[in-house]
Amino acid sequence: MAGILIALENREESLRLQQKLTHMGYTDVTVLPGGAAVLSMADARGEGIVICNRRLRDMMYSQLREYLPGTFSMLLMADPWEEKEQGSDIMQLYKGATLPQLKNTIALMMGNFSMDRKRKKGSGKGRKEQDDILIREAKALLMSRNNMSEREAHRYLQKCSMDYSRSFAQSAAMILEESMI
Repeated sequence: MAGILIALENREESLRLQQKLTHMGYTDVTVLPGGAAVLSMADARGEGIVICNRRLRDMMYSQLREYLPGTFSMLLMADPWEEKEQGSDIMQLYKGATLPQLKNTIALMMGNFSMDRKRKKGSGKGRKEQDDILIREAKALLMSRNNMSEREAHRYLQKCSMDYSRSFAQSAAMILEESMI
């Protein structure tokens, strides 16, 4: 399972978040003092999620994202008045987010890791070619209509699938049908 690295500006806040995540069942949660420590730990871990603020002790989140391995996702804990990251692969939650919002976001991000592992192993070959076409068309529609990146469109489809207990292909078909109306 992918680990979670926390590097919030406020150490007490980091420790509270670590406690919440541990209570949710995540066992590999580490609090770190800044971006350099995160980069060092990321190299040792291989994959995971980094939870941070816009400003870390020793660098900005954008610098950290630039140097993080591609196998790491970033969850930005922002203040409500700060602008949302547009067109990036960074997930964002407001500092006052509820526990279910945090839990769902982390679960979604963790789901992406298992999906990436399956894709690397080649286990996605069982899906029908028609389903792949539906999914590609739905992603393309989401990307053009909602100005999403491919990864954001994929996450949106994934979330729809989970929310409505449907397969990926069924969710893609639903999105394509709604666009026809």
